Amino acid sequence: MSSLAPYAAPCVRACALRSTLLKPQEWHDLVAMDSIESIMAWLKERGVLPEDTPDIATAERTAHAAVIHSSSALLRFARGEVSDLLRCFLHYYDLINLESVIQRIHAMADGEQAQGLPYDTGALGLFEASLGDATNYAALTRMLQNSPFAAAYEEGLRRYYEDEDVSRLVEGIELAFFAEWVAAAQRCGFMLKNGTDGSGLAVFLVGRIIEAAVRLKVHRGAETSRVVEWLSLVADDRVLDACLDALTGEADDAAVMTVAGHLLPTSLLAKVPPGRGSARDALARLRVLVLRRVIKAGRGITFSADFLTSFLILQIYQALELTLVLESKETGISDVAFAYGEVAA
Repeated sequence: MSSLAPYAAPCVRACALRSTLLKPQEWHDLVAMDSIESIMAWLKERGVLPEDTPDIATAERTAHAAVIHSSSALLRFARGEVSDLLRCFLHYYDLINLESVIQRIHAMADGEQAQGLPYDTGALGLFEASLGDATNYAALTRMLQNSPFAAAYEEGLRRYYEDEDVSRLVEGIELAFFAEWVAAAQRCGFMLKNGTDGSGLAVFLVGRIIEAAVRLKVHRGAETSRVVEWLSLVADDRVLDACLDALTGEADDAAVMTVAGHLLPTSLLAKVPPGRGSARDALARLRVLVLRRVIKAGRGITFSADFLTSFLILQIYQALELTLVLESKETGISDVAFAYGEVAA
């Protein structure tokens, strides 16, 4: 991860792009604001949002579009395995676009119009904007030919025609995508199996995989084999069995943190704040851990894959947190826990 040559140009470019990243201390002021209007005005003044951003929905799309813009900009300076890894950040939004189309087709009434795509991934993305015009799965099959999602989609679609379980179809595509992301990270020297190397990207990916496994176990009551598929991406048989033992029965805070203890470095988990008992709370605390790690990796400049990918992960987290802030103000919910607030505390 530390060889200078592959990372010098994209890392310098990343430094030039990170001026719009909010500092942890700025989130206190942001969350304390009383109205959406004041938050939007502050974000525009800070340069996070364009002056012509009209509403919350546009603000959320713009925040995520910044990740797409940065991924595309960095890809122009990257080559080989580094390029493959950076492309995963861009294809993450292709995945979201594809999922939105699948969900919409599943729910469409006869004669309903297509609604486009949530994100424009541009010339370096996988799909044309016409993907958003698909109104049936046969048309979508044709549009996905020769794409990295094609095999998982076709396999999931065969099962979907039997049970019409759209969540299972989407899950299969997500699983295949994260398997490719893990493989791309490993080719760039990241270690993700049975404890990780403590890098920002490794902790981020393992955290997302833990979230997927817990979501299946707790919220969907899925069969164990589906949980195994996710955990196997970052665990061998011995560690996998230990993780499954922890999730047996009610998957509460302690169970989730036990799984994290098998898949993440103990030194990182020692800094996680105490929990309140639920699996949801444990996952929120893991997001704080990821955020702390990528903030640390993104300080200054280091010509490495850890620095480069941590910058993009910070952008993803910023977009997610901004969405959470704006939605909490719109709905009047005041007891929302923000990962950036925990980091700054």
